[in-house]
Amino acid sequence: MLTNTVGWPWIFWVNAPVALVVALLAPRLLPAGGGEQGHPRLDLPGAVTVTAGLSLLVFALVGTQEAGWISVRTIGFLLTAAVLLGVFVVIEIRSPAPLVHFRFFRMRVPTVANIALLIFGAGMFSMLYFLSLYMQQALHYPPLAAGLAFLPQAAA
Repeated sequence: MLTNTVGWPWIFWVNAPVALVVALLAPRLLPAGGGEQGHPRLDLPGAVTVTAGLSLLVFALVGTQEAGWISVRTIGFLLTAAVLLGVFVVIEIRSPAPLVHFRFFRMRVPTVANIALLIFGAGMFSMLYFLSLYMQQALHYPPLAAGLAFLPQAAA
């Protein structure tokens, strides 16, 4: 409905009011202090490397249609992303306050559950993409009708 009324760029502004409410309520609802010793810590090198690595990975994958899978640009971005994500793992293993505690993955139940959810999510999100294409291109549903067709699934 949003894209039909005010335009597609507004999809990026939908979460802004929610973020504003959360930002205003957080200081009142969350306990003061931070890290395990009572003072906040930020793993800045880990945050920078994982953000840069994942951003380059997405940029490389999105750009394959334009540049091709075996282009220097795509392979360079993929290799750089792999290096940055590898550096992130090394930083997290050595960090006193890591963003990701890798010992968590030694526990079998949450690891298997996360793998199952990854497989389910990959299948589900790709299905939503292809179903929306099918409804709009083969069945000639307008975008709003195609979006509304997913409501029963979302409600369930």
